[in-house]
Formats: sequence, C-alpha cells, structure tokens
Amino acid sequence: MSYANLFVFTSDGNPPKTPFQPADAIVQAAWRDARQIPDCLFNEVFWIVKDCENPAFVKYKSDEVLAFISGDFGDPDHLKATIEFWIENDKITITDTSFVFVPAGAAHGKIKVTGVTRPIFCTRAQFSPGIQTAILAEASAAPSTYSHATSVVEKYVRADGTLPNVPQGFLKLLLWLDGAKLKGAPYMESVWFCTTKEREEDAHDHDFDEFLACVGSDPERPGELGAEMHFFVEDEEFVMDKSFLLFLPKGVRHCPMFVTKMERPFLHFTGGRPSVENYSGGPRS
Repeated sequence: MSYANLFVFTSDGNPPKTPFQPADAIVQAAWRDARQIPDCLFNEVFWIVKDCENPAFVKYKSDEVLAFISGDFGDPDHLKATIEFWIENDKITITDTSFVFVPAGAAHGKIKVTGVTRPIFCTRAQFSPGIQTAILAEASAAPSTYSHATSVVEKYVRADGTLPNVPQGFLKLLLWLDGAKLKGAPYMESVWFCTTKEREEDAHDHDFDEFLACVGSDPERPGELGAEMHFFVEDEEFVMDKSFLLFLPKGVRHCPMFVTKMERPFLHFTGGRPSVENYSGGPRS
C-alpha cells in the first residue's frame, strides 16, 4: 500500500478563486479539502504580496486557525503590514506574526491588509474532517466577546515551558497554539527550517488526525521547496523538493523527517486536535 495519496502539491486540485481584491495580491501555494482526500482536514496556503481586502464575513461548523507569518526570514516576528480582522463584533488588529483562533460558528472575516512591504505567508486550517462549507453570516455576539488576548498568539511559547529538542540552528521558532494557551483551541505550530538535518527523530503516531506542511519561502515560485527533504509514512520513504500538504489520519506512523539539501529556508507547520489541552508535540519535544 502506498501513502502517496495523502500528499497534495501546488498543482493538485482546483482551489476556489480567492475573494481578496485585487486578485493579484494573492499567490496561491497549496490547497486541500475532502474532495481530494476523503475525511481530511482542510488546509489552504497562500502569500499576500500587496495591500488588499477580503470583505467576506462567514462562519463554519469547524474551528479554524488562520496564520499570518512574516516572509522576512531575517525579521520573522514582524509582518511589516497591518491586518484588520473581525470576529463577530470585535475588530482585531495584527502587526506581528500570529495565529488567530476562530471557534466553530463564530462569524469572521472583513480582512483588510495595508502597508505591505514584504510578502506575508498565510494559511487557513480547519479541524473537523470532511468538506467545510462557508456560510454567509452576520455578527450576533455581544461586543467584547472576542479580543486579541483570547484569540491571538504571537510567540512560540508552550504552556508547559518546554522547547523542541533539535540540533542547534535547525529551527527558527515562530508560533505555538494549544488549548492551554487559548481556551478551546486545537494544537498548531509553525517554524522555519533553516539548515540541513540528519535523520534523528523516531517514527511515531497520534491518537488524532494531523496535518503537516512544508512550503517554500519564495512567493514567486510557491511550488518549489528550495530544499530536499526525506519523510517516512509508515515504512514508505518520500523524497520531496516541492511544497506540499500532508494529511496523517490517526494511527498512521510517520517520521523520521530530515533535510539533505538546503538552498533557502522553508516554512513548516503542523496541527490537529489532541485529546489533551497542553499538548507538547511529537518527537521533537
């Protein structure tokens, strides 16, 4: 049995047309939902390359996390732009690399991005399996229901204080989210892979569905990883030089993951919904 069908690349599928205007402000990198892989978790990855806005105001039956990450490897914490994002009747303003957690059923959107001087890496992730349909919505929650403090994380800080155990210089830590940091939130993390890395991690599995992605850092060539990466799913080895999304159903053993060539750093993110709030991650813990 091959696990190749769990991977999605830039050219796979037909993502919906972005509602951002102007349309050329967005560069699509990868997209996946259950039409490509049955019962998978949804992911969309794109770059914002200039000022734009998305007036859509919608809700989903799934929890959602949106990531806005600086494309400047030398200054990964600051977006060099301002993003206004509404959850129900509350406007959240973002100027730093951030995860934004939106609970299932909460109306959200009306995104406005201004002052873009460097590309911004973005991803949307949803945490219920199957096709998630956007439902046009109006704000109904009382003002001050949502705030920056209850909806946004800006640092890679685990609730238990631990950090990944990896070779020095391999990772640049960006963001960490779990239910102990924001009540009700799923697990999600994002890092830069910075250098090559030998095979170290042990194979493992989870008791929850997980998504994993590696995406090249050049928005002019979003399909190119800029590196050569080896990744194992069960006993099958995949050698990747393209940006990809990977869906890992619960119980599917995966890793080790190692990088044999590196032309430029690339972005990595992963997530899922563990059975515990304070989740410490996989074998890098």
